[in-house]
Amino acid sequence: MDALCYRGLISTLIPVIHIDASVIPEPDETDKLLRVERLPMTAEDKRAVLKEYGIGIIGIGLVYMMLTTMRDFSVEIWNEIDIHWDKTVFSITEAVTGIVVLMAIGCLSLIRNNIKGFWGTQYIIALGLLLSGGSTLFFYIHLITPFWWMLLVGKGMFFNLYTYTSRAF
Repeated sequence: MDALCYRGLISTLIPVIHIDASVIPEPDETDKLLRVERLPMTAEDKRAVLKEYGIGIIGIGLVYMMLTTMRDFSVEIWNEIDIHWDKTVFSITEAVTGIVVLMAIGCLSLIRNNIKGFWGTQYIIALGLLLSGGSTLFFYIHLITPFWWMLLVGKGMFFNLYTYTSRAF
């Protein structure tokens, strides 16, 4: 399938899967019991959080910036692999990646407990790092083809990038 076909499919599905926030019901008693009320932080609270978690927050920010930068160079990577590569391959890898990542992140919405949801997010991020790193190692030692490498690296990067975007930020 070519890119135009995938664009048509995606543009058809977006209105179908779009959920208007106005139809989301107010939290019931069960929702309130599973969550903690969030109060505004004072300046002292913010300093305490940065003192406790500052290295992790900076690390997450740096990883997010690297992933965003790497995402923008995927065409150049394909050009380095093979200057005469078939452009439809890019559409296929991106479409498959998008569907898998969307389903995985969508499944996080089924988790009602905040702590379990947090850990579910961390597991998806870890899976993304393992996919990207492992597939790069396998490509380097010639165990997988460039197509599978780009597909798995793309999934790994987008697991991380969109999990950060949709859940962490």
